[in-house]
Amino acid sequence: MSKLFESSNPLLKEGAIEKAISRSDAGRTAYSDVMTISGAVNKTFILFGLMMITTVVSYLNPSTFNLYFGMFGGLAVYFFTYFKPTYAPISAPIYALLEGYSLVLFLLCMVHKAELTV
Repeated sequence: MSKLFESSNPLLKEGAIEKAISRSDAGRTAYSDVMTISGAVNKTFILFGLMMITTVVSYLNPSTFNLYFGMFGGLAVYFFTYFKPTYAPISAPIYALLEGYSLVLFLLCMVHKAELTV
């Protein structure tokens, strides 16, 4: 493998991907489908749409609870997916929804901070 495609991310190391694909967890069958570009693009747009739904909800009802709920909930889902990668099809939409909660409030905080400095 060339140096260009090497990664220090533990989720993207060569052995981790094969282990996640071949492992069967909690009675679930191992994945055998081939990943296609159109499938990856479709899943990306679905996850983006889910994130935008909670972003709009969070924008219409801003509260610090949504910010912390999105941040810490997203962090918990990230670690869950890190240790149980076979549950990624379930945890990815949950992570996208939680990311939407924290995204808009983080941006509103940055806009407010910029207004104070001008």
